[in-house]
Amino acid sequence: MIAAEFYSEIERRIANLDNDFFIPSSEILMATNKAIKFYVQNAYRYFEQNEENRKRLIKIVRTQRINSGFTQNTNFSNLAAYDVVLPQEAVFIVMESARLQKTSNPTIKYVSKVTPVNLDVMNANLNNPYKVPYKYRIWRIESDGVNKIHTLILPDGFELEYYIISYLEIPYINSITDTTDLNQYFDEVFQYEIIPIAVEFSIEPYRNIGKNENSNNEKNNKNNEDNENNK
Repeated sequence: MIAAEFYSEIERRIANLDNDFFIPSSEILMATNKAIKFYVQNAYRYFEQNEENRKRLIKIVRTQRINSGFTQNTNFSNLAAYDVVLPQEAVFIVMESARLQKTSNPTIKYVSKVTPVNLDVMNANLNNPYKVPYKYRIWRIESDGVNKIHTLILPDGFELEYYIISYLEIPYINSITDTTDLNQYFDEVFQYEIIPIAVEFSIEPYRNIGKNENSNNEKNNKNNEDNENNK
């Protein structure tokens, strides 16, 4: 279905609920996009281990080869390091690889696996010859999550030729009349899994408001009863 139909189905289900409050379309739209991201995030957790989750997300996997624009990072002694700026839409990483070339002879090249590590792991293994990066495996540190910069740690004597990254691109519905075909992102059966999540996110703030109002009414009634008894 197209995005507008998807939104209309969410709005229809909300209208069919026994609610005594009105939810603006802008809030339903916001909740819908929040639900899409929530759905992707949950499925991503088990992307590698679970075939069903891979089916849910396979249409939003994007692959990009970054050939240029990376800069050397000189903060790591005895190791070659490069800062690579990722696409802004690259939120959840599903696969990474890199091609290295020898500094002394660029015609000698290796395809290397990329292993994500944090600074603690890196510092703990810098002196371990069995753990440090080598030509078939390098490290990756997410050095700047805000600007989406990955720092790739290579063995000394190597340069980065290119970096390949596969990631999940989260769809975004721009308006209630958006004509984007959501089938290019999710099979329809999975779209219907997102709809009840969007409904729940839409009504949740109002459900809490209702509870608070009932609680306040109960308190006011109790106070009125106490006042009557004290007369």
